[in-house]
Amino acid sequence: MKAFHFALISLAAVVLSFSQVTAQERDPREICGDIIGKALRTIEKRDDNSERAERYYICSLSNSAVRTHTKTMESEAGGGGGSFDIPGLFSIDGKGEGSTSAGLTDDRINKWKAQKCEETSKAVNQSSAVYALREQLTPEQVKAWEACILASTPTIVNDLKCFADPSRNEIAFRANWRSNVGLNPPIDSIFISRNGKREDIKTSNGELRAGNNLFVVPRIGVGDHLFALTAHSAGSTFDCTVLVPGKIEPELSDKNFAPIVGNWCGNESNSSFVGGVREFAVHDGGDRVIFKFRPISRYYPPVLPGTPAYVPYEQKERGSTVEASFPFTTVRPGLIGTIEPIELFENNHRFNDETKQWQIIPSNGKYIRFVQLIRKQGTELWWFRIKVSMDSEDAPIPVDVPDMENKMRTVNPLIFRAC
Repeated sequence: MKAFHFALISLAAVVLSFSQVTAQERDPREICGDIIGKALRTIEKRDDNSERAERYYICSLSNSAVRTHTKTMESEAGGGGGSFDIPGLFSIDGKGEGSTSAGLTDDRINKWKAQKCEETSKAVNQSSAVYALREQLTPEQVKAWEACILASTPTIVNDLKCFADPSRNEIAFRANWRSNVGLNPPIDSIFISRNGKREDIKTSNGELRAGNNLFVVPRIGVGDHLFALTAHSAGSTFDCTVLVPGKIEPELSDKNFAPIVGNWCGNESNSSFVGGVREFAVHDGGDRVIFKFRPISRYYPPVLPGTPAYVPYEQKERGSTVEASFPFTTVRPGLIGTIEPIELFENNHRFNDETKQWQIIPSNGKYIRFVQLIRKQGTELWWFRIKVSMDSEDAPIPVDVPDMENKMRTVNPLIFRAC
C-alpha cells in the first residue's frame, strides 16, 4: 500500500510540474525521471543492477538536474538518510562528509558522461534506468513513469512512445501510437539487437495502429536487448528505441547460491542422484544447496545363467518428491563443489560392522573420492562429477585440488537449462 501511495504522489507531483511554471524550461521527460530519482534514493540494499540504473539515470539528466539530484542525496544523507555513491562523480558517507554537489562543475559532469554514458539519447538512458531497476520498482511506480511519459506530449498530432515488459524468458515491446488525424504510418524497419547482432522482427500488418502495438521477442542470454522501430507518414518520420539492460547476476559462490536457484531440466539422467533425475529444483538453504526432485524408480531384470552379474536397469515411473541438501564451497570464482558422501558411490568403500560406519579402502596410500562441481555457464547449469585421489579418507570442505580445471576438461558435464 505504501508503494502505491508513493506512485500516486509521484505521478501527482509530475503532473503538477507540467502545469506549473514553464519558465523553468525543464525537459518534460526529465520531469518524469524524478520518479526514478526518488526510487533510487529509497533503495535500502544496492546491487550491480541498481548502480547501473543510477548511471543510466545520471546520463539522462541535464547538468543542472545532476546537481539537483546530488543536492537531494546530500541533504538526505546529512539527515541520517544513509550513504550514496556515484562512482567517479559523487559520494557521501551518510554523515554529511565527502564530495559535495557544489563541486560538480559542468566540466566535471561532462567528463564523467563522456566516460560512462554508452548511449547519447536521454530518452534511451532514462528508459534503460527503469528496466535496469525493474526488480526494485513496484508495478505502480513503473505505471506512473509510463503515464508521465505519455503525458509529456499533451498536445498530440502524431506521437510514438515505446515501452518494454521484460520477463525471464521474453520481452514484450509496446509501441504506443497516438494520432488525432487517424494516421496509420507504415513501418520502415523494426529490429532487436543482442550483443551487436541485429535481427529483424516480423510484423503482421506492416503498420502502426492506434494504441499499443505489441512485439514479443525471446530473451536470449543475459546481455542487453535493444529494440528499434522506424515508421513514416505524410512526409514525417517517427522512431523510438528501447534498451533493456542485461541482468547482472552476482557470481556463484558458497555465499551466494542465487544464480542457480530455480527449476532445471536436462536430456540425460544424472546418476549422481538417487534413482537418476532429469529435472530438479534448486533452493538456497543458507549454508547448503537444497535439491528437490522426483527420482526415476529402477527395475533390475533377473540375471540369467551365463550372463554378467550387472544388467542395465530399466527406467520406470517417477516416484514421490525427494529433498536432498549438500554443503557446497567455492572452489574457484563462479565454481562451487562438494565431496560426495562415502556410502553413495563407487569409491572402493565398505561398511565397518564394528564402527557401524562406511569407510574407504585406500589404494597405494590414496583414498578415492568423488567431487560434484556446479558452474553457471551463461543461461545453463553445468554439472561435473570428477574422481580425485585424496591423502585423507575424511576429505575436508573446502575442496582444493590444484589441477581442478584440467580435470574438468577431461569429463563431459551434464548440462541443464531452465525449465
